[in-house]
Amino acid sequence: MTNSSPEWDGFLEPGEQILWQGRPGTGIIWRDIAQAQSRIGLFVLGITTMFLAAAPSILPPLSAGWLQAGLAVAIWLVISLVWLGALYFALGRLALDAWIRRGTWYTLTDRAAIVAIEMFGRRMLRRYGMDEMRGIALEPGKRGGPGNVWFAQDSVTYTTRSSQGVNVRRHTEYQRVGFRRIDGAETVYALMAPHRKAVNG
Repeated sequence: MTNSSPEWDGFLEPGEQILWQGRPGTGIIWRDIAQAQSRIGLFVLGITTMFLAAAPSILPPLSAGWLQAGLAVAIWLVISLVWLGALYFALGRLALDAWIRRGTWYTLTDRAAIVAIEMFGRRMLRRYGMDEMRGIALEPGKRGGPGNVWFAQDSVTYTTRSSQGVNVRRHTEYQRVGFRRIDGAETVYALMAPHRKAVNG
């Protein structure tokens, strides 16, 4: 594919040529449940589930005094919120990732890689030029399934403060960016030979 399609007009530079367009495979990636976030989420989910199941026999009954009943309700609400958070990290984030991929489009040009995500009727587009590409790598799919072509990293910085608001700690996490779960990943990786040459010098 060498010519831009109408939906991409305005996002390409003059003379820029499209080499490939595709979309990621959909469905939950169950092997991601082995990641640390899901493992911790499952552990916390198990503990909070046991607490909620035993809550009627542990917490004061609602018929007790208003102070005890209020305390019991507050504890139940807090544990319920923790349970919901654990459920998200264990399984919810996998479902969210699958849902986002259903509205994702990929484009490779002779100058950049483009990731477009459509959510709630709005399209968010991120363009990665050759100057932003790092560590271009192929991750073949298992048993001939969809593979990944990685080409960049996005950083997310979290800032926390002490209770007095004096000490500030910053933590930066790096996330790999690429064409995820695509058919013909080897072909797309081969098309990126000029990009790899530009990045590696």
